[in-house]
Parts: sequence; C-alpha cells; structure tokens
Amino acid sequence: MNDNHHHPKFHSLAASQHSVLTRRQAAGVGLTRYRISALLRDGILDEPVPAVLRLRGSVATWRQGLSIAVLAGGDNAVASHRSAARLHRLDGFARSRWVEVSISRCRRHEVTGIRVAVTDLGIPAVRLGLEGHSRQYHFGPLQEPLDEQRDLRVAACGWELLYLGWHAAHRPADVARTLRSVIRARREALRAA
Repeated sequence: MNDNHHHPKFHSLAASQHSVLTRRQAAGVGLTRYRISALLRDGILDEPVPAVLRLRGSVATWRQGLSIAVLAGGDNAVASHRSAARLHRLDGFARSRWVEVSISRCRRHEVTGIRVAVTDLGIPAVRLGLEGHSRQYHFGPLQEPLDEQRDLRVAACGWELLYLGWHAAHRPADVARTLRSVIRARREALRAA
C-alpha cells in the first residue's frame, strides 16, 4: 500500500518535523489509532518514546532527536539551552550534540497553569524528568536547597527526576538502555493507576 498516496498530509507533516510527529498530530491529519497500530506493526513507523511516531528508514539526525524530545514534551516544550543555541546558529554551538528541552508546566490538574519546575528534559507522557547534574550548577549551599525544593514540587505532581552526571555522559548507550526501561516501567505504573 502506498501510504504517500493515501495520507499525503501525514507524510508532509512528518517531513516538516524531521520524519516525526505525535499520535495526536497523526490523528489530526486523518489516521485512526487502528491505522497507526497497523503502520507500527508493519514497520512503516516506530515509536521511539511514548506518543511520538517516527517514519522507519528515516535518517537519524541530531535535529530528528531534538524534534522527538520537543514533541514528547508536549505543547509547552521548547528546544532550550545548547540546543536552542545551535538552532539559532550562535557561535561555538555548531557541533553541539546536546538535546535540551524545557517544559514550562506540570500536567496535574491541581497545579494547572502554575510553573512547577524546569528540567533539562521532560517526558510528560510518563511524568519523567531528566536533569544534567553538574557540580557547577547543582552543588553548594545556594543551589542544593533550590534543587531539593524543586524535586519535592515535581514529586507532588507525580513526576520522577533522574539525575545524569559526568559518568552518564560517558556511557550514553547504558543510559539509553536504562531510560528505555524506566520509561516502560513508568508507562505501566501510570496505566495501572
């Protein structure tokens, strides 16, 4: 079946976002959840993180990884920090491989509309935040209490924060494997709740 012929809006939208789109966007251009399931089963699509679809066979690039992270973050997610600097072609960031996203709001109804915390990367579908943990920005008498307060606010919203430091930066394959396991476990726990 030629999916370009049957769903040109789907492919056009995915192409404009480095071959990725959310399940909600796919539904918005006419794909039912059954059709999405069939495309996943047939290997036309994969789902690198919950609720974000990627066209199989597309070239994995830094921009695609950033698009996945931003889309996973939901409507309030934006490329930030070094990722934003690279996108805006600021001097010194042309080769940065960091994927950094900021998310501005907690998703729980009790705190809707209130900024609870900003993390380096958030995955709202499973309420998981990732925080690059460096001595420069996360240690000392001023920063440690602020991090602790943020962690408590995030936990009150049902989120979990994982800290990734120097050792994680030097073992990306191990970290990716662990993150996949944590995402699976959190997805199952949220479904059961």
